[in-house]
Amino acid sequence: MSTISNPLGTGGASRTRQWSALLWVAPGFGMYAVFVLLPMVQSVQYSFYHWDGVGQATPAGLDNWKALVTQPELLHSVEHAFVLIVFYTVLPVGLGLVAATLIRELRPGPFNTVARVLLFVPQVLPLVAAGIAWTWMYSSDGLVNQILRAVGLGSHTRAWLGDFTFALPAVGVIGVWVMLGFCTVLMLAGIGKIDPSLYEAARLDGAGRFREFLAVTLPGLRREPCAPPSP
Repeated sequence: MSTISNPLGTGGASRTRQWSALLWVAPGFGMYAVFVLLPMVQSVQYSFYHWDGVGQATPAGLDNWKALVTQPELLHSVEHAFVLIVFYTVLPVGLGLVAATLIRELRPGPFNTVARVLLFVPQVLPLVAAGIAWTWMYSSDGLVNQILRAVGLGSHTRAWLGDFTFALPAVGVIGVWVMLGFCTVLMLAGIGKIDPSLYEAARLDGAGRFREFLAVTLPGLRREPCAPPSP
């Protein structure tokens, strides 16, 4: 006896799986909506009002947006934000790619393992502890100034986080230090998926390290998806 499948039953099971998936996603999405999406919407809403955060809010129209592109103080804030983007994204990715390429050339062993651990340690340290440590190192008598004095560059010492010229790059260096390990691990994972025979073929064709990097490593990594760290 032949059996006839019930399309309605199949559709019902599919809808059940969809609802089940939504139930699993709902708690995380709810937290994201409350702590990320809602504040973003409120920020846009507040931008159309004059409000000091305490008193009565009055409509401002586009005045706040006009001030954003006309007042030098606000323009400097935007410029500083783009500088930090470079320090927290572009430099870690670029340096992570270089570090991953160099680590790949190392033979498996203690030195290779230590290099990977040292690069990834900042990613697992609490950011509060890292911030306190870097504040001490950047102080007038901190490690950075002590090293400068030790190598005869005492005239270049300063309170790095209190200097208007160097405070932003000093904070940017911390961002590079924190993100470098994560980017290196991602790059190492991507390089590990590249077929080793491609490197062997490049060497047989006489390609040097730099040419091998351009012809094999970069094209191989471009095909790898890259996800940012979870907040």
